Amino acid sequence: MPCPHVASVVRVPARGAAVYKDECSQCFHDWDQPEGVDVCLTCFNAACPSVHGIAHAFQRGHPVAVNLRRVPKPQLQRPEGEPPAKITKLAIAAESDAEKYSIVPSIKCYDCSETDVPAAGQADAAIKAILDASTTAVQNEIKAWELEITPCEHTLCLEQGPAKQLDASLAHCGACSLNENLWLCLTCGHLGCGRAQYGGLSGNGHGLAHATTSAHPVAVKLGTITPEGSADVYCYACNDERTDPHLATHLAQFGINVLTQTKTEKSLVEMQIEQNLKFEFEMTSADGQSLHPVAGPGLVGLKNLGNSCYVAAVVQCLAHQPEWAFRYRADMGAAADHVEQCSAQHAECWECQWSKLVTAITQGQPHAVAPAQFKHLIAQGHADFATMKQQDASEFLVHVLKKVQQAEKKTGKDPSAVFHFVQAQKLECTHCHGVRYAETDANVLNVMVPDEALKRALKAGENDPPVTVDALQCLRDGMRELVPFQCPRCRANVEAIKTIGFKTFPKVLALTAQRFTYDNWVPKKSNVHLTWPAADALSNLDLSFLKVELLPTDHVLEDEPAAAASGAPAPDSEELQQLVSFGFPRGKAKRALAETGNHLEAAMNWIMDHPEDIPDEPEPTSGGATAVDESALSMLMDMGFTRAQAAHGLRETQGNVERAVEWLFSHPEAGAETESSSAAAPAVVRLDVADKSVYALDAFINHKGPSMHCGHYIAHVARREGEKLQVVVRDGEEVSAETQMRAETAPWVMLNDDRVVAQTNVHPLLEEAYVYLLRRKE
Repeated sequence: MPCPHVASVVRVPARGAAVYKDECSQCFHDWDQPEGVDVCLTCFNAACPSVHGIAHAFQRGHPVAVNLRRVPKPQLQRPEGEPPAKITKLAIAAESDAEKYSIVPSIKCYDCSETDVPAAGQADAAIKAILDASTTAVQNEIKAWELEITPCEHTLCLEQGPAKQLDASLAHCGACSLNENLWLCLTCGHLGCGRAQYGGLSGNGHGLAHATTSAHPVAVKLGTITPEGSADVYCYACNDERTDPHLATHLAQFGINVLTQTKTEKSLVEMQIEQNLKFEFEMTSADGQSLHPVAGPGLVGLKNLGNSCYVAAVVQCLAHQPEWAFRYRADMGAAADHVEQCSAQHAECWECQWSKLVTAITQGQPHAVAPAQFKHLIAQGHADFATMKQQDASEFLVHVLKKVQQAEKKTGKDPSAVFHFVQAQKLECTHCHGVRYAETDANVLNVMVPDEALKRALKAGENDPPVTVDALQCLRDGMRELVPFQCPRCRANVEAIKTIGFKTFPKVLALTAQRFTYDNWVPKKSNVHLTWPAADALSNLDLSFLKVELLPTDHVLEDEPAAAASGAPAPDSEELQQLVSFGFPRGKAKRALAETGNHLEAAMNWIMDHPEDIPDEPEPTSGGATAVDESALSMLMDMGFTRAQAAHGLRETQGNVERAVEWLFSHPEAGAETESSSAAAPAVVRLDVADKSVYALDAFINHKGPSMHCGHYIAHVARREGEKLQVVVRDGEEVSAETQMRAETAPWVMLNDDRVVAQTNVHPLLEEAYVYLLRRKE
């Protein structure tokens, strides 16, 4: 009897619908493996046939799937003596997957326990649509890579001067002798050199100087012009890359025929990609020994998806924390329950994707995995992380911790709670010695490198020894500073000693080394080395000196009604309006002024030293309290906020639910005045213990490159006691007993995208690290 389900349950995916077909949505089993992948013909979820395919079929009641196996096509061999095909273009098209692989489909029914089921109803149309559809991973990658370089009013409405003939063979900068990196002004034909670029490309910025003095906005880079009419076009008025739809016409004004042009120089995008690819960490130890590949639980590489090393580095450090494994491993506790009960599309489910990735890492997947579905989900809706551009690993860590905290608020199983701590701030008036005291929740601490060291490092030559500073001394020095203060007792603008430290210490302390100095508002990275007293998991770093608390002898200054008396900027204060007019978000401007006692210059410096996101706040309104919508209240209360907290957040954000969530996480005290202490729910779950302050280095992230937004990130994790690893031996390779012993006893492991190697000495890399994770010793 033929299977009755095929004709009744099969659906044809709509054009552009999400189709998951190349990898199981709950593990990293893919269609290149002999068993292939089962794609549900009802909801188009992809699953491994042996585990998740069966579970999906019976949990969802979707019995029919098409099994897809991708097999390599046999490569045609060129007959002996036949010359290769003539290359007619400089740009050689890459061989497509369709030319390299065949897809073998086979219908199966789980209810009937049958394979190779004959097609019926819409089955053939559904399979064809699935095979024709791009995988969701490809769709997401295309969207992320789309760098929307568009025309602007200056390229569209360009007015050119008199025609003139340029002799390209004699071309050089009009202000110096450089004959490369030349930019042609499309208004007057002036040639000026560009700015110096990575890779030794010279430039003195004379093209920019010409645009500034002449107000001629658009220039094209010679050497990047192609016969197709493309080139690097830059608009100095917009300060951005643009396209010129009439480039061929504009170039003809200067005797340049695009059809005769040959591309001889790299474009800006090509140089950025080259820079990211060329940064490499030495795969040898300090004594010249090769670092050997290793594998085992917790030691799984993450493939680079294209400028995704910052994602891999942060995820590896988080997965190294036992709390992360306990929360998200698919065979443990809450994650195991979720896998059985999840009714969402697994590829779009937050918990399923965390479970998929953490399980693969902690169980020791035999091969590196590509976290494409995870990256798409964790970055969804974020203007920067959703792109394929390199991003700041520290900012991504903050983003991940915030997202996890929000997602886990209702479950009470938040693994990011190990990072949370209460930061205390004391302002002591230097005249009357009165004290203001405040507490805030935080999860990352900045290590401020002294300006003097930053400037010395920037001036140092390539052969000069590195500038070094003591990491613990930086923490001490960053605790205290003298700031302007409006004292309510003295009723005068005075100075106060500002002290910032810990009221409680987190289980895992995340530190970010701020190695930046600013030149004309442009951040420049300075290669200052931070020295640590020890670099292993057995070290004892006593951070008790960072403890800050209100003492019985402290005289707390009384609050006054005026906003100025509390140190907070008035809603319409001149300083606040100035910062907002400079383009800073209102919320961040208010925070900066509050931190610096309403001192404008100090507030601007504070903003530059704290690049992390601070939720914006709406412009003040002249009306009364914002009406609170009951449905919005219910949504926030469903997320775990109390009614008073939800109402307060909605009033502060004019009823915007998404902004209310951000506001409530940055104002954990909100609503407390209307809640009894027994009923109020804490805004943040914390696993901090006030009296324990001894730490050991547990993981760190290195960065190479001139900016946090380019270069390369690599994670390093400390071996846990009793943690087993094995040396990876390739076919035909011989590994000496000494190499085997060095790897098995190495105290650290380097995770460089898909490469995982044992490390015996991390001191040089540790001193240059960007993000540090210290674990509290129990």
